[in-house]
Amino acid sequence: MADKVDRLTANLRNTFFLKKNAQLTISMLGSYRQQLAPGAFDQSSDDVFGTMARDFDLNPYSYALNTSRTLRPYDNQGNLEYYTNNWAPFNILNETKNNYTNLRVQDIKLQADFQAPIVKDRLQYAFVGAIRYASSSNEHNVTENSNVAGAYRSAENTIIRDANIFLWRDPDNVTSPPTVVLPYGGIYFRNNNFLRNFYLRNSLTYKKTFGGKHEVDAFIGQEVRYITREESRFDGYGLDYGAGLIVNTDPRMLSKIIGQSATYFGLGTTRERTASFFSRLTYGYSGRYIFSFTGNMNASNTQGLQDNRVRWTPTFTLGGKWNVKEEAFMQNSAFINTLSLRATYGLTAIAGTASNALPIFRNALTSNRRDISDREIGIYIEELQNKDLTYEKQYEANLGLDLGILKNRVSLTADIYRRTGFDLFDYVRTSGLGGQGVKLMNNANMVTRGAELSLRTVNIKSGRFEWTSTLNFSNFKQEVTKVENKPSLMDACDNTGASFVGFPRNSIFSVKYAGLTDQGLPLYNIPDPDKTYGVDFQDTGSKIAAGDSQKSGLLTYLKYEGPSNANETISLQNTFTYKSWSLGCFILASGGNKIRLPA
Repeated sequence: MADKVDRLTANLRNTFFLKKNAQLTISMLGSYRQQLAPGAFDQSSDDVFGTMARDFDLNPYSYALNTSRTLRPYDNQGNLEYYTNNWAPFNILNETKNNYTNLRVQDIKLQADFQAPIVKDRLQYAFVGAIRYASSSNEHNVTENSNVAGAYRSAENTIIRDANIFLWRDPDNVTSPPTVVLPYGGIYFRNNNFLRNFYLRNSLTYKKTFGGKHEVDAFIGQEVRYITREESRFDGYGLDYGAGLIVNTDPRMLSKIIGQSATYFGLGTTRERTASFFSRLTYGYSGRYIFSFTGNMNASNTQGLQDNRVRWTPTFTLGGKWNVKEEAFMQNSAFINTLSLRATYGLTAIAGTASNALPIFRNALTSNRRDISDREIGIYIEELQNKDLTYEKQYEANLGLDLGILKNRVSLTADIYRRTGFDLFDYVRTSGLGGQGVKLMNNANMVTRGAELSLRTVNIKSGRFEWTSTLNFSNFKQEVTKVENKPSLMDACDNTGASFVGFPRNSIFSVKYAGLTDQGLPLYNIPDPDKTYGVDFQDTGSKIAAGDSQKSGLLTYLKYEGPSNANETISLQNTFTYKSWSLGCFILASGGNKIRLPA
């Protein structure tokens, strides 16, 4: 219900074989997607009362979970039955028809791949160049027959007028009652996003075998990425969908928007520029022992500066593999066809969410002026400069096993790993001397231990027909070992959770329940003497010292429920192949996490 997707994809590819074994491949990938989805508004939180809410929650799945079954969509005569919601009549079926979102995405990518040997069978040059343009639009249509438009027009009596937040209050006449400023039509929200991406990559590959036993494979290269994202938005009020899309905007609606320090349109641009150099060296002896080294140097305009220059981040990986099956004592085994042991250790890095390598300035309008004509244009510092900004990094150690039996009709791959992450991004509350009280910076550490298992079987292989099954299972455990941020009680108890030392990332907590009063009111184990109304959702526990359990802060009275992210995953895939046709069936399940039920 309320969902529909149409997608068209085209993929063109042609390879030109040039002189001296050189080849050029030109490819184009284009797609167009049009999707109909329910209209949605952003969620807001109330840190005082500890609630999360939306002005209009239209998700049919959420509505089915959280709505009483006694609220039927049809009456006894088969007509739509309405209930009051947001001070206006509401019916979920009517709302999905009159409050919907049109999503349109166009994406085209052109790529050229060129390969040419420099020294035959030894040294080869490769080039990859790609251009990508993507455009997306999000049109949220709220017609005049929707509950949203009805809420903007609901002013039947004094009680509703005083409570309705969607009415306009004239700042020049404080004694006048709230007024309807959307008397006609509905609302049209539009968000446009445009992506421009250029990618260049050059590489050299060298391969040679010495004495029939020693194999050397060397690879070096560089790549450059150029990404520009442009965003625009527009909010239109008074669009009459049922009268030929006539626009009839009440001027007081603009006064309402501006008086709330909001805007009805805007533009924005973000630029990302990255460069990297990489290399790989692999040595193999008799196909039994393989050693490899990989090195990378990465830099981005979103990372910090070092001596007023671009900061380069080096990473590496060391690996080894022992093909046990190639040993003399395994050559005569017909049951085991593949057996190898793997081990890797290295440092990896990924770009984080912060981008204030230089200070970020934004334009603004003064919003605390009662008279609109007194507003002034200004510039404010959104983010102070962080010259130490760098990539999120982690050391990873991995041990693996590859096993194949019965002519490799049954194959098993198993891995265990340990990842020690550092310089992870998290918010830090500072003294605010620079004008910014909370900063996003590299300050957190985390350890992850996990195991992955993959079992593949060829169930049937007869002539042109084949049936294969693949079972995958993974499990991991996380522990935050360092974090400077002190989440509030609201953050720790919401549906996404918070991070504390000794617990997984984004863990969900609850205030401990302590029974009921003689009046039936709930009691909670909290520091405040008032065990019912004394819950402070803004408390960070900074004044609570460690107790007998060595826990301090909020952890002294909160109950740990579990991680908000699933840490166990299992999947089963069956693939049926006949000639050039294939049919796949995929089942995925995840668990190990907790979900906060809506209050």
